[in-house]
Amino acid sequence: MDAQFSIRPAIETDCSEILRLIQELADYEKMPDGPKIGAEVLIGDGFNNAEAAYYHCLVAESQDAPGQLVAYCLYFYTYSTDVGRCVYMEDLYVSPNFRSKGLGKSLWQTLVKNALERDCVRCEFVVLDWNQSSIEFYHLQGAKNMSSQEGWVQLRMNESVMASFKAPKTLSNTKVRRALKRYLLYYYVYSTWEGRAVCMEDFYVSPKSRNKGIGQSLLEALLKIAVDKKCVRCNFKVHKSNEASLTFFSKIGSQNISSDEGWLLYRMDRNAMEEFIKVK
Repeated sequence: MDAQFSIRPAIETDCSEILRLIQELADYEKMPDGPKIGAEVLIGDGFNNAEAAYYHCLVAESQDAPGQLVAYCLYFYTYSTDVGRCVYMEDLYVSPNFRSKGLGKSLWQTLVKNALERDCVRCEFVVLDWNQSSIEFYHLQGAKNMSSQEGWVQLRMNESVMASFKAPKTLSNTKVRRALKRYLLYYYVYSTWEGRAVCMEDFYVSPKSRNKGIGQSLLEALLKIAVDKKCVRCNFKVHKSNEASLTFFSKIGSQNISSDEGWLLYRMDRNAMEEFIKVK
């Protein structure tokens, strides 16, 4: 990396600069109206309570202009019921005038190093299908396109869908905690455009318990918790072969952001992560 730049964890006073870079990235992604939050939201969700921060952020700063940020990498820790602890890279962005200096790779390597120290075994992120330069960069570092290799479809519920979803009235008294043969596992995530969000990692009802509305009761319980936490999105993925689930989620208002916006899911496994941090 160019010696005239330094990489460090973001601090509260960086939030206005981070917000400027978030808008630059949205403009680059051809979605200029995407960002909806202000610096005060970034401060509240990332710095007011270090033990319960919704995200972590690394920044690249010019040595010649302290306080001027030229790149950032925002991420959070997640969980997989397949492999355990993971990290999700929400944004990785370098301003155009500062590219080809190794900043993006250095930011990402720092994230991966931090994640490995916390025993994470995956690094996941999404990239737009038209962004060939980024796709080539990620491939070179050992990341794999899970949308094409495994067929994962990215879905999202917005705030209004979350708030309005209700399970069938006949199941209003269902005791979700007793559902030992069905479960819904989730964790909190973050959007640099809209703020707090929730990710539904697994949603499963055993075959003998299906068609009784139990799954909808679990989903309603999750969405109520998320809305109470002021989450504005519910993200999740469904395999492309699971037509029943895709149809159900479409009917209740979920958006297929893989097809509608072109988001592809990428993943770096632990071996690739360990090799990546060795690259100069």
